[in-house]
Amino acid sequence: MFLRSRESLTREIEQKYESVKESEATARRKRRWCDSLEQNIKEIFPTRQLVLVGSSTNGFAIEGCDVDMTLIRTERMTYYGFMGSVEILRKIRTALTKRPVIDTEVNSTISA
Repeated sequence: MFLRSRESLTREIEQKYESVKESEATARRKRRWCDSLEQNIKEIFPTRQLVLVGSSTNGFAIEGCDVDMTLIRTERMTYYGFMGSVEILRKIRTALTKRPVIDTEVNSTISA
């Protein structure tokens, strides 16, 4: 009886995931959005890379979930002064507000 209930629970979990998982179209839009944002950031910090992380990359994303990204250094010795994380984010925000609009709504239609 325990085995049967465990198998039933497993099927229910799989069915629930299949009903809420992120579509391929949404996953592609997220990747394109991240790539576009990375190009803007590279104008400020040319040696940095913006990487999509979290559920969007591990296969557990559900439709409508957030987008997790991390900004990494691709070199060892670039020196941007003594900027802390908050200061770097402010600099990125300021620069991005001067740029053309980036479509921040992943669920919207973005042309390929």
